[in-house]
Amino acid sequence: MSSTKFSLAFTYSVQVTAPPYFLGVFPEGLRLFFHSPTGTFNGHGDLASIRGRSLPQAGDVFLIQPNDIGVFDVLATLEMDDGQIVAERHKGRAFLPPGAYARMLEGKPPVGTAAVHAAFEFVTAAEQYSNMSRDVFFADGLLSFEDMTVRYEIFRIE
Repeated sequence: MSSTKFSLAFTYSVQVTAPPYFLGVFPEGLRLFFHSPTGTFNGHGDLASIRGRSLPQAGDVFLIQPNDIGVFDVLATLEMDDGQIVAERHKGRAFLPPGAYARMLEGKPPVGTAAVHAAFEFVTAAEQYSNMSRDVFFADGLLSFEDMTVRYEIFRIE
């Protein structure tokens, strides 16, 4: 039996733009691009001193499958409160409300919320944040179509 433990490492809230940029309908689903201009990042536990924001160059390639499952790949750059830079990437799934695929094909946004699960990785040359490059992180979150915000709780595997 594994003795793996998880601890809350960060909370991360990101605003995404609406409407997204439409990339097209592909065999696997509807491909979109969301720009993510703002976000905040706060550490917890032994990482409580880590705070910052996401820089406006972030973006998300998002595939909505006909079964209303969203598959995403996000690239972002975080600027810590001390000015250090951390590159961030997360990939995962969003469990969209029923009918989301059909609504998007009609040019209408989904309504309600979507549960989101992702694996996060961080890369930095800043020595004080080197543990972020070394550790493994996963997240549970919620995407709100009302305010186009994704709120994550990011956990570290210990």
